[in-house]
Amino acid sequence: MADLKRTVDLWFSKAHLDLRTAKLVLEAEPPLFEPAVFHCQQAAEKAIKGYLAFNKVRFNKTHSIKELLNLVATVKKSLADQLAAAEILTKYAVAYRYPEEIENLEPLNKSSAQLVYELAQTVYEQMFNKI
Repeated sequence: MADLKRTVDLWFSKAHLDLRTAKLVLEAEPPLFEPAVFHCQQAAEKAIKGYLAFNKVRFNKTHSIKELLNLVATVKKSLADQLAAAEILTKYAVAYRYPEEIENLEPLNKSSAQLVYELAQTVYEQMFNKI
């Protein structure tokens, strides 16, 4: 049981660190939108994985929020449904991090990056509050 608690604590600790990092780089002058949205995606992904670990649900190595929420649905469908909008976060795992990916994406701005941050924060809080 101690190992499970430690694993869950580590997932949520890493998720919280990514969320804090996203906030800091959004508040930088000038704001750093691309790293911010990447850390938002990472925060949501890690929080969901922490929730899944807590519930002893095995998951693959993936950045897909949709795939992870499908696993959440096996525990609590209403929670997965409530967070379905977070599936959009998946694209921020890679898309804004590599030059060949970014050419086909809409530019980020303060407003869009802030919405991504708020979505990630909601995922984190919902997952954390359910363990």
